[in-house]
Amino acid sequence: MRKATAARLAGLSLAVLAALFLGASHAGSADHEQGSDVQNPIIGTWTFDGTLQEAPDPAIRLFGMVTFNPGGTLIENDADTAPSHNFLRNSPALGSWIQTGRNTYKFRARTLVFTPDGVVVAIGTGNGTVKLSKDGNTFAGTGSFEIVTEPGGFPITAGVFTQTGTRFTVQ
Repeated sequence: MRKATAARLAGLSLAVLAALFLGASHAGSADHEQGSDVQNPIIGTWTFDGTLQEAPDPAIRLFGMVTFNPGGTLIENDADTAPSHNFLRNSPALGSWIQTGRNTYKFRARTLVFTPDGVVVAIGTGNGTVKLSKDGNTFAGTGSFEIVTEPGGFPITAGVFTQTGTRFTVQ
């Protein structure tokens, strides 16, 4: 009988802890949904156009789309014809962002570089800043990137980029 009572108490304790944890987690989520992230003007999907330069080559066109998500994450997909790419392709980049000032943001994103048959050969990391316009519908930004053989691996190439973006809306 003592073992059964102890087991019931242990089960009850776990249930109470789980309820408290899940309740706190849920309450935090509700607070987060009503927090400043939801109202942050960077949140949303943007189209962008700009330049990418791998020294000593001339700048080339860079274009794509990026989504800044609530909570500080981002997803970016771009298309370029960088000399280092030749026949290589990039995965969509995943990253994070923070607000650094009024209408200014810093971001960092990482992409996998792979061959046409899907073999990952390098990792690209980009760091940049963007500043929103006063109306919140466009941005301008700059940054740098590095492509290495693996995290902490040998550098393959590096460069800089510029970009201007426009909010992608339903209409």
